[in-house]
Amino acid sequence: MKCAYCLEEMNDGATVCRVCRRTQPRPLTKGQRTLLLSVGGILLLATAGVGAYFYFTLPPYDPEIASFSRCVTAKGIPHFSESSVREQLDALASVDHKSREYNLNILKRTMDCS
Repeated sequence: MKCAYCLEEMNDGATVCRVCRRTQPRPLTKGQRTLLLSVGGILLLATAGVGAYFYFTLPPYDPEIASFSRCVTAKGIPHFSESSVREQLDALASVDHKSREYNLNILKRTMDCS
């Protein structure tokens, strides 16, 4: 066994290093290690879940969607509301798996509303 601080060789079971005179930290028991890993995993999953919830539920780019909808409506395409733009963005995302911002920029270029 080696000292955790100075890496000098120690006798097995020693709690104080004879070279640097520091008390050695006690290793975690199997139960403590399992509990620590479980709590860390649960916190990681909870954080990922909250992030995914907000990523997929918050309406993206509301001002940009509104301005795009007004632009297309001004060009004479009827029934092109903000909700229909969101539906199209979701449909595009399910096909090409790109971000909503990317797909909105493609729609803007297609309709000449950049």
